[in-house]
Amino acid sequence: MQKSGKFKFKRQKYQVLNIVDENKKEIGSVRIEPNEISWKPAGTTRWYTLPIQQFAELAVAKGVKSEIAV
Repeated sequence: MQKSGKFKFKRQKYQVLNIVDENKKEIGSVRIEPNEISWKPAGTTRWYTLPIQQFAELAVAKGVKSEIAV
């Protein structure tokens, strides 16, 4: 039996979520990284990126307050 510690899980550097409409048609993708959030409209190759701090400020200024309490 091999010693533990030789094998490790590799963490993802980012996560991509595909956004779909009510007909399950993809409208774009969101990529979440430790220091930024990016948006890519469907059918394009360019990502539009905001640093986390700027995203947080934009969400508070322009977003709608959620009813979900954590």
